[in-house]
Amino acid sequence: MRKSAKNLASQQENKAVDRNVVPVINEYGLIQLNLAHKNIEYLNDELINYRKLQILILANNRITVLSNKIGNLKRLKLLDCSNNKLYIIPDSIANCTDLVELHLQSNRLNKIPAKVTSLIHLRILKIDDNLLESLPPSFGNLGQLRRLELSKNGLYYLPDSLVNLEELTFLELSQNVFVNFPPQILGLKKLEVLKMSGNKIDSLPVDMSYLKKLKKIDLSVNKFTRFPASLCDLKCLEQLNLSNNQLTTLSTRLAKLTRLIELNISNNALTHLLDNLPIIEYLDVSTNDLRHLSVTNMKNLKVLHVSQNRLVEVPDGFYDLQALEDADLSSNKIIYLSQDIGSLRSLISLNLSNNRLKLVPRCLYDMPKLKNLVLKGN
Repeated sequence: MRKSAKNLASQQENKAVDRNVVPVINEYGLIQLNLAHKNIEYLNDELINYRKLQILILANNRITVLSNKIGNLKRLKLLDCSNNKLYIIPDSIANCTDLVELHLQSNRLNKIPAKVTSLIHLRILKIDDNLLESLPPSFGNLGQLRRLELSKNGLYYLPDSLVNLEELTFLELSQNVFVNFPPQILGLKKLEVLKMSGNKIDSLPVDMSYLKKLKKIDLSVNKFTRFPASLCDLKCLEQLNLSNNQLTTLSTRLAKLTRLIELNISNNALTHLLDNLPIIEYLDVSTNDLRHLSVTNMKNLKVLHVSQNRLVEVPDGFYDLQALEDADLSSNKIIYLSQDIGSLRSLISLNLSNNRLKLVPRCLYDMPKLKNLVLKGN
């Protein structure tokens, strides 16, 4: 028997029994309705009778088409249709002029109708995991958008109007098919987080400094063979991920990133790393070709991952890392561990597996916070 949202909604309005579906009803009528995980296949038009509805959650069902009458829900502020089988969004959604948040991720959409760009109050738009190859030219009309998620699609370019998203702070474009870095992004003056993992980008524009407020950028799993030096002009950058590329060297200008606290450059082909990141707290250089590493000037390190390199000794300055909590030195060629390891009073996890250690200091077993010690393969 096919399930409709109308029948379930009626049951909820009369008696809120299911703890997973709690409707909110005030003196004006039903304003919030959660029909997630109800195996719904279609929306009965009578659902649109709930004209005071402000929040409608239809996630994780089997809906293929939204009713054209969805536009009658003019007070709707949040609509969540994620994880369904939608292949089209009706133009009538443009009538939901109060929409602030729209979730369409994990459906079968191959285009976003231009009418969606009439939702001028929209602040959050999630369309990850669909079949999109492009966005409407009028996409820039969504001038109040703060968060835009478009990962796991087939996008290879962005419309010029994107520069009009002047309030955008979060942009997710991972796992698309971008070969070039979209220049429109440089116009997003308030952007703080940019995720472009899993594309085919091999270079960045020289004028990345336009992104004056960028704090986090993820460029992992791309095609970089040279470190994009223009990243060093991002003065507010705190987190940088360039893992799973083909880098052989880093820029000496990295020291210009005076706010950088997290750097992931694992799974590259690096042979050396400069010790010039004084406030770094998280450093992952695992799976590279490092024979020597100095962390003497990285006193704030809390996490250090250097597994699968060619180190024959622990990094210089390692025993002075008083803030260090997690150290992974596994799969190297380390032959000696000093008694000075006992000075790392904050250490919680230490992985020294698959090295060439013959002895380990007894103080390892007396360290107050150490909970995870791995020594196998020595």
